[in-house]
Amino acid sequence: MKSSVTVNGERIGIEHLELVDPGLAAFVAEHEPAERSALLERALRIGLLAICNTGVSMSADVVRQEFERLAERLEQTHAQATTALEGVLRTNFADGDGPCRAPSRPSWATAASFAD
Repeated sequence: MKSSVTVNGERIGIEHLELVDPGLAAFVAEHEPAERSALLERALRIGLLAICNTGVSMSADVVRQEFERLAERLEQTHAQATTALEGVLRTNFADGDGPCRAPSRPSWATAASFAD
């Protein structure tokens, strides 16, 4: 018979579930019949939580990888901008080389002449 799963609010119902696994069947058989229902409920809860957390963990890994890739691209862009800015500053303001040279200071403009 095919199993059926229903969800009603906070409850999950499973009807006619049959699991074929010799090792797990032996493990369950080691427990008293009165304990088996609680054992399987706990096992199902643990399994579903593991599956839920795996999805969250995978999502966190994807976010971390994307953040690392973004940080790397930002670092590369920053390095390129720094190089470009240095080039523009050297071209325009380098001593004696650039078009925007500091005006030469007149001989009368010394620190002593401004002391008064």
